[in-house]
Amino acid sequence: MKRGIVEAISSDGRGIIRDEKVNFVLGALPGDEVEYEIINEKKRFNECALIHIINYSNKRQRNDNPLGSAYPLYPLEEDYQLELKKEMVLNNLKKIAKLDLDNIAINAVKNDSYRLNKIRLHIKDDKIGLMEFKSNEIYEPDYDILFGDGKLLKSLPMKIKNASYASIRRDSNGYLYIATDGESLIEIDDKIRGIKDINEIRGDNPSYDIIQNSYEVGIDGFFQNSISGAASCLKIIGDEKRGDLLDLYSGVGLISLYVAKNAKSVTGVEINKEAVNFANKNVIKNYGKNDSIKFIAKDTDEFIKDNKRKFDTVIVDPPRSGLTKLTINGIIEIAKDELIYMSCDHATLARDLYILKEHFKIDEIYIVDMFKGTIEVETVALLSKLNTKYHLDIEIGEDELSEIDFSKDATYGEIKKFVLDKYGLKVSSLYIAQVKRKYGLIERENYNISKKENQRVPNCPEEKEKAIEKALKCFGMI
Repeated sequence: MKRGIVEAISSDGRGIIRDEKVNFVLGALPGDEVEYEIINEKKRFNECALIHIINYSNKRQRNDNPLGSAYPLYPLEEDYQLELKKEMVLNNLKKIAKLDLDNIAINAVKNDSYRLNKIRLHIKDDKIGLMEFKSNEIYEPDYDILFGDGKLLKSLPMKIKNASYASIRRDSNGYLYIATDGESLIEIDDKIRGIKDINEIRGDNPSYDIIQNSYEVGIDGFFQNSISGAASCLKIIGDEKRGDLLDLYSGVGLISLYVAKNAKSVTGVEINKEAVNFANKNVIKNYGKNDSIKFIAKDTDEFIKDNKRKFDTVIVDPPRSGLTKLTINGIIEIAKDELIYMSCDHATLARDLYILKEHFKIDEIYIVDMFKGTIEVETVALLSKLNTKYHLDIEIGEDELSEIDFSKDATYGEIKKFVLDKYGLKVSSLYIAQVKRKYGLIERENYNISKKENQRVPNCPEEKEKAIEKALKCFGMI
């Protein structure tokens, strides 16, 4: 048995206590003084079970947690929840993206409600609920806080055969829609208006009103689970006057149709054909027949490879895995003025910003508390295109390569491998030397002076110059 005070929260919501190792304690929150037990000892850290809270943190608003381990921050004061989430995001932006945050406006946006418009519950035998942390055990949260209709939710295992899950939606009209991988015995009625099970789809589709638009979605299709959080993100993006706009990972048109009001044209790209069908229906629903708004059912990488057009504004809202290298390079080429990056995973956002910051100025970052009580946030980054036309040309002869001290820092081979692996570019030792000379990294006197007068050699192309600079930064040389 051990004892300590929790000093921080991990990215998966566990309390952190440091002694000779880092100890992760599930159920403990910053400021709690606890007794805990090591249950899984690793080389550099321990996974621990909470035995007893000796003194509760003064940042708590309550001592119990009716929402369970899926909502580890729920007992904390709401402002402090958002403060912790902001620290997590900023940490990734500094460590992964290597951003100078002093020159970027960082904004944290509160969410007024814990209520979800969709909740996905696991079913096992006669139990229904959320999964315990790192476990196959199901527990029942307080449905009145998260969704409402607790009596109906608890009864679903008796009304659905051979199911492992049930997703329940409530639309803006208050109607319910149920999707499951089992066989539903539930009937359509005045409250339950649509059902999708293993056999068929019955009834209507849900519809959501957000700001000025209405969106129809599939019963189990992807849509933001927090309407208030989605509205906050749209307001951040804004509906000001824009030119030609590209929306990648556009879904049913949540962002596309919001910005379409004052855009010259909108092109949405989405791989899910059902979502594209709903997006096209939503165009008619909100704008009537409108040839300036179109949606394409296509993989984003495939669209980028085939696309020859440039856009004034590019908006992306990718899955948790973030953007592919191909898509990032494509965006750099086709975005003329503005890039808006909306992300549900700030670690992959930071990874992508590490590359994008060489071509875009990061103006503002918004951290939206989309899911209160969890460790999850939605992050919106607003970027503007840099003018990368001009760069410094430096001439250097092959004979000057001997000025480099190979005993220090990364070798030429390591730099070449980094650039090839990360950017797919082959660079010569000459080009590396040119960039190193630019940063004053060639220090020794050159004893191998060329006998040729007015010798001229190729200058390092801009794209390769930038890639070499990134390698030097990565190796801590500049």
